[in-house]
Amino acid sequence: MLANIAPVIQFPYYILVICVTVSLLSLIIYGSKTIKSFACCALGFIWCAIFANSYLSWQVNSHMIPKDQHIVAKITAVSTKGADRYSLNVVTSSINGQAVSAKVRLSWYQGYSQNLSPPRVLAVGDKLEFIARLKPVNGLHNKAGFDYQRWLVANRIQATGYIKKVIQHISQPSWRYTRQQISKNNVEPYAFGGVLFALATGDRQLVKPGDWQVMQSTGTAHLMAISGLHLGLIFSWLWLVFKLLFKLGVAIGVLAQSTIQRRPLWFRQHNINQLAIYVAWLGTAFFTWYSGSNIATVRAMIMLSVFIACYLMAKRMANLTRFLLALNCVLLVDPLAPLSLGFWLSFSAVAIILFAVHVFNLSAKDLSPTSSLWQKARCYFWDFVKLQIVLSLALLPIQWLTLEISSPVSVLANFIAIPWMSLTVIPLTLAAEVCMTLFTPLATFLLTLANACMQPLWWVLVSFSDLQWQPALSDNLGVWLIFALTLIVCLLPLQIKVKQLSLLLSGLVILVPVPAPRWQVDIMDVGQGLSLVFSQGNQAVLYDTGANYPGFNLFEVAVKPYLITQGFNLQSIVISHDDNDHAGGLKHVQKNYPKASVFTPESTTCVEGQTFNWLNLTWQVLHPPLDWVANTYHGKEKIKDNNLSCVILMSTPHHKILLTGDIESHVEQRLINKYANELRSIDLSIVAHHGSATSSTPLFVEHVQAQHWFVSRGAYNRFNHPNEGVVERLLRSGQLWDTARHGQITISIEQEKLAINKHIDNWYTPWWARSIHKDLNLSAD
Repeated sequence: MLANIAPVIQFPYYILVICVTVSLLSLIIYGSKTIKSFACCALGFIWCAIFANSYLSWQVNSHMIPKDQHIVAKITAVSTKGADRYSLNVVTSSINGQAVSAKVRLSWYQGYSQNLSPPRVLAVGDKLEFIARLKPVNGLHNKAGFDYQRWLVANRIQATGYIKKVIQHISQPSWRYTRQQISKNNVEPYAFGGVLFALATGDRQLVKPGDWQVMQSTGTAHLMAISGLHLGLIFSWLWLVFKLLFKLGVAIGVLAQSTIQRRPLWFRQHNINQLAIYVAWLGTAFFTWYSGSNIATVRAMIMLSVFIACYLMAKRMANLTRFLLALNCVLLVDPLAPLSLGFWLSFSAVAIILFAVHVFNLSAKDLSPTSSLWQKARCYFWDFVKLQIVLSLALLPIQWLTLEISSPVSVLANFIAIPWMSLTVIPLTLAAEVCMTLFTPLATFLLTLANACMQPLWWVLVSFSDLQWQPALSDNLGVWLIFALTLIVCLLPLQIKVKQLSLLLSGLVILVPVPAPRWQVDIMDVGQGLSLVFSQGNQAVLYDTGANYPGFNLFEVAVKPYLITQGFNLQSIVISHDDNDHAGGLKHVQKNYPKASVFTPESTTCVEGQTFNWLNLTWQVLHPPLDWVANTYHGKEKIKDNNLSCVILMSTPHHKILLTGDIESHVEQRLINKYANELRSIDLSIVAHHGSATSSTPLFVEHVQAQHWFVSRGAYNRFNHPNEGVVERLLRSGQLWDTARHGQITISIEQEKLAINKHIDNWYTPWWARSIHKDLNLSAD
């Protein structure tokens, strides 16, 4: 597990062979437990290194990025993003005529392919021959939010890119994909068809964006994934159904004694339970394959199989031993599993359940052989309530550490959703999936029933997601984590003095004085765009939002998670100009922070001459002039959006920060002519227009002489940003920072002190997150 966060893990195979030999000899020769422990750790590291070597054996190099690649591949996963837009996972058989087996994730807009008429329908199993542009695996690198690069590595994807032209398409859809398409057609008419399809197949592409947002805000999105909970429910329901069927078969055999003098061995009473377990396990394994056999599902299946095997062996084995055995089996099959957040959530949930069962002695404390059905039901109900409370509260800090977002409302939402989905929606949906092949009218009836069962639950989830107090709770996330841990301690069967001490310590922690606030500037990694967060204490100002694309926007992906985890209250929003890469996420910002004021050149709320006082700092607007804005939006003269960027000079008592938007050379000349004194001795400056050759002229760079220049751009972008000449002159002036190489950049300002920290490219950066960039101007055509 530690090997996954090692800075270096790729070694020549001869070194790995030597290390394996030494470790095995240490295990055989030495009797010391310490030496054996170190040897076992070394073997684990080497096993992980072998898989890492295999993953890194083929990577896109800098010479391949700007060139077309001729690829032959087979589709392993496909999702639609519109009538003619696809996202594909493929396994290549050859690249440029050379045999290469690599897993690649591609996007394809068929509108660019003039040779396809009408547009093709792609399916899993199809073979493609095409021309594509490839890039190394890369993603946004911020302190919070989804880590796309880590997800790509965890799923063994070795490159990304887009298809330019399809040469040949051979349709060979797999049986599994064909069956899933039948299911897709059957569920589409229902209001919750996307949710039902996700529960039956693990494919979430039909889930509506609004529905997905509701589940995310209530912490119930995990129910849509094929996880350990899902497989556990399938196994339990199959075991129960087949056990009842086998018992019925035994009863029929007893009644037919005239023809069956002796019941078969496998129908004897003491073998019924084991036979039901075998059949239920086979059914669960089939569903794992049917749902796509993705890494997370296979991991959950391994964990379930280990626990089942331990039970069938009928050996006395502690739950902790079974848990560790399952963990080791998962790591042996998939040493890179710790890169997946689902790995930590799954095993944390299982560990919490086993701990709660042990501590509370669930399902045994108040029962006796003579207990009535009502007493058993009441006991099981309260055991479930205790387990659900402990699980929900204990997972809050774990979700915050892994997902960096957790909501207290998710405790109550999951308390209602998990049992309701487990007892109604999930079994009805899976039964309908089976009946689609056997008896279609019954499948339609079951889907209608499952859709009806979703309706009351959805009303509850929507009500929770609309609660206005939810964002306010996240402002004091540390307090709520302490509260959750304290409540868990109070629920445990400990002495009253221990519980009182826990309450006292939590109260003292909450009363600890907060240090005096300092100013902080966060240049977010939003790819080819710009977004900055200025903060002091819990107050923040946002300068630009990043871009908006079909299906997602950079504000909610990169910026919003950081605002939530830091507990920032957004006071104002400044939009430099109307281009998508700067203002695309504005409507999403306003939706999440309706009380924040918006300042833009277009609305003449951010024009030359205005001065603001935010965060106890002075914000002076240097550009654009009011007449430029008026002539562009209300007159005949049109000025480019870039040159209408809201340029701001922000001043602390000891430092100056220049925000330039996308201004070009003649605007830079105008600023020098009019604000020559103000633009001297700049400490921090955003490089205009992402380092384009049309900006950052020699005269402007020499005049400003900023100590630190910051480029916000996407890695391998097709605009060749930053320009090579611009990079050279910026490096002669001061130090250059780049979000594509350094990720999120944090500047801390306290009195005269100024500290700059980068999110990646440190010596402790894990091997899978290390930047492969060798220079700042590495880009794609």
